Amino acid sequence: MRSLMIALLATTIVAFTVPSSVAQNDIDLGGELSGTLAFVAQGGGNFTVGLCDTMNGNKMCVGGDTVIGNATGTGTFLGDNGFYTLTGSGLTTGTFTGCVGTTCSWTLSTPSPLSFKFTQGKFGGGIDYLNGSLQMIALTEVPDGKLFSETMTLELTVTGGTLATLFADGHGSIVFNVQTETTKSLSNSPAGRGIQGILMSGDMSEAPEPGTMALLGSGFLLVGGFLRRKFTA
Repeated sequence: MRSLMIALLATTIVAFTVPSSVAQNDIDLGGELSGTLAFVAQGGGNFTVGLCDTMNGNKMCVGGDTVIGNATGTGTFLGDNGFYTLTGSGLTTGTFTGCVGTTCSWTLSTPSPLSFKFTQGKFGGGIDYLNGSLQMIALTEVPDGKLFSETMTLELTVTGGTLATLFADGHGSIVFNVQTETTKSLSNSPAGRGIQGILMSGDMSEAPEPGTMALLGSGFLLVGGFLRRKFTA
């Protein structure tokens, strides 16, 4: 009985340890070096957001559709350093889903995915580390002093680059930390109001491998089955 418990415990520890080691293999995305995000409130808590090279005094986009920042690899990607580029002229729609306390959330829908490139050179030169398309998925917002901080989640579909084979099933995920330059939440900004969103930092990681998730699930099933037999005996 004791040996069975030890085996089950070991299985559970492995199940938790494997995902944590995977999570350390990521690419740190720095803040914007050029370009920014342009939010426009649509009323009812909804908004649109797009990439923008420059903005006018009303915080409306007046040129371009590119954002560039630096990128630094860690873990498996250690030494893969350079710049990331986001490009895309299509507007993403943020649909308000409500607030819990001071945390508000939205689902994001992008008709035309953003283009993503991670290269050694700032303007696409040198090694082509990774390229693909990005679909915005969700956004959450919390107060940050007199301003607001947003966490934006995106799904990456890898199409090429020297690091492409390191991404399970050709997919990864990106989380961007954004600060909106406004003292009013996106959830209650008046329709038509333009709001700048500054990309402060980000993190790109591999999607969890199916085998890892299966191992995690099997650990729970084994422990759960043992406890059920013990308490029903």
